[in-house]
Amino acid sequence: QGLPQVMVVSDLEDVFVPQVDGIVCDLSEAVLQNIEMLFTQLSGMFIGEKKQTSVLEPVMRGGLEALRCGGYNGRVVLFHTGLPSAPGPGQLKDRMDSKLLGTDKERSLLNPQTQSYSKLAEECVEAGVGIDMFISTNSYNDLATISHCIATTGGNLFHYPMFRASADGEKYISDIVEVLSRRVVFDAVMRIRASTGVRPVEYFGSFLKKNQTDMEFGAIDSSKAVTVEMQHDEKLKEGDPVHIQVALLHTSVNGQRKLRIHNFQMIPVSQYLDVYRGCDQDTIVNVLLKKAIKDSFGTSMKTITEGMIVQCVKILTTYRKHCSQSGAPGQLILPESLKLLPIYVNCITKCDALQSPPLFSLDHKSAMTHYARSLGLSLSVPFLYPLLYSLHDLRPEETGMPPIMRCTNKKVSENGAYLIENGVVMVIWLGSRVPNEFVSKVFGVGSQAQVDPEMCNLPVLDNSLSTSIRNIVSSLRNDRKTFMKLRVAKQRDKSEAHFRCLLREDQGPGKALNYIDFLCHVHREIRQNLS
Repeated sequence: QGLPQVMVVSDLEDVFVPQVDGIVCDLSEAVLQNIEMLFTQLSGMFIGEKKQTSVLEPVMRGGLEALRCGGYNGRVVLFHTGLPSAPGPGQLKDRMDSKLLGTDKERSLLNPQTQSYSKLAEECVEAGVGIDMFISTNSYNDLATISHCIATTGGNLFHYPMFRASADGEKYISDIVEVLSRRVVFDAVMRIRASTGVRPVEYFGSFLKKNQTDMEFGAIDSSKAVTVEMQHDEKLKEGDPVHIQVALLHTSVNGQRKLRIHNFQMIPVSQYLDVYRGCDQDTIVNVLLKKAIKDSFGTSMKTITEGMIVQCVKILTTYRKHCSQSGAPGQLILPESLKLLPIYVNCITKCDALQSPPLFSLDHKSAMTHYARSLGLSLSVPFLYPLLYSLHDLRPEETGMPPIMRCTNKKVSENGAYLIENGVVMVIWLGSRVPNEFVSKVFGVGSQAQVDPEMCNLPVLDNSLSTSIRNIVSSLRNDRKTFMKLRVAKQRDKSEAHFRCLLREDQGPGKALNYIDFLCHVHREIRQNLS
């Protein structure tokens, strides 16, 4: 009759496709109408359901089998809420223990509590299937276990803590559209080859690694980046090119098997100065971030921080010793290409993917870990050092983005209004003495005290200032290719905690140093090494 039908597979231990010819279909006009009808009816189909528990792994397997039964590669998109605590495969226990947070034993909560999801992820990769998940929850969901499975397949994870449709609905829909619109390929294998004496030694990203040479993906889309550290084991002859090839074998959305190849060469040099001139700071920072995240599953944060400082000091000491001997012995001299390396290293220790509760939930930390492990260069830098803009001094005749400010509380005035963003979220902060005229033109209320910190969209008001700021918000979202949720924070209100956390040059949670103290510490270590 063209009405949506529910087919129940009650055997959770052995999930199967309940139709011989499968359940995958072409998107004809009639099918699209039925899908729209299903979405319309779905919200009312289970109103009388009394059960509060759910399963997850059997649902993942059902999606895998639906594609595998028809001989398809593809992606399984899951919408989930709540801990999958019902008896059956993939059952997870609420293992949250507040006594472990912030201690070395917290690492036990960041690793999967069961290997069953990992085994299922390997099956998905072998079948050329990626898993994308949208999780909206108001409680602990053990994303440490779930996100590991999603990352192995090359999939995407979207986390909406304390979900409210009025506040999160626009981002939720935008994220769905974005993930379904991205260019994606399936059943992919990436291999890196290099000249004799040069080899890849460490890999970072969302993929399955079963041998020493290949990275395997159930799916990989245009938002993903893979980071690989290369090493040379033999002496390289100056001037002789070193060749590196990256090959990606994959299946397109049209079912065609294709091979994409990138070839490039590097010229070895013998002078330290030439090495430092050719340094790419953003790439070095990207590697350091992903190394820290990878190490965080088995190493204490203190050890990770000390290790990054040692690396930073070694890089800068070598430059001071071999490239800048003319300066005063006690002077801090940084290479032009790496002038911001100390501040980025300091920021890595404060990023959400490495911070412990209570500032953020453990699930948020796991979600940010998943996000950061596949970050490309253009997004990893603002993720570490957010961009801060002044809004209160915008001029009506000016177009485009305002100048970027240093990310520190010293640059923030109680008489001003500022916007900060890191590629994940953006926050508009209002000082306690921000002019009422500004508040009226941008928020449509009489004073800062009347601004609702729960608002997530700026009102559309008929004046040039309102238009300029809304254009800035829209431009930032377009640049990041994601719908960053907008938050409003007010000075001396609990809403400003997240804003303060994003001011990376200031002292971070715990024992994280502010930038000035960190730079002084690095300088002392360099002087000690030179002496």
